[in-house]
Amino acid sequence: MAGLELPDSYYAQLHDFYSQKRELFLRYLKQTGLPFTEPQGAYYVMVDISSLGFERDTDTAEWFVREARVAGVPGSSFFREPENRFIRFHFAKKEDTLRAAGEKLLRLSAAGVASGLCVSGREIGFQALTASKRQISIFNTKGLNKNNFYTTSV
Repeated sequence: MAGLELPDSYYAQLHDFYSQKRELFLRYLKQTGLPFTEPQGAYYVMVDISSLGFERDTDTAEWFVREARVAGVPGSSFFREPENRFIRFHFAKKEDTLRAAGEKLLRLSAAGVASGLCVSGREIGFQALTASKRQISIFNTKGLNKNNFYTTSV
């Protein structure tokens, strides 16, 4: 087991390396308003996409590629039971790649605001980007609790 022979400093540096990437990507993600639970040890983040209005997470993943040019993995790939509320974004990438993806997500979010389409309904406390194949809108929400989010930790 070669890994067990490495000094503690190696693992500390590795932790710092991936923590910086996580913080960089999550700064952008927070600005989009899409809900997620901050990963504590994973190199990916599961984003709750239920507010986007798609029936299947695979449709959402394709929409992100088509509209934002940002690829994520449908969350249903990681569950035994049918689950379509999440998309997984991997942040163990070059910082330039993370910045580019973050900027694209922000432009997509801003397009919703600029379009003037606003759906209000429930007041929940964060800005959530919602979309269909033909429109993007922003709505406020309040009252979600920890049970509405998928938690990632290792």
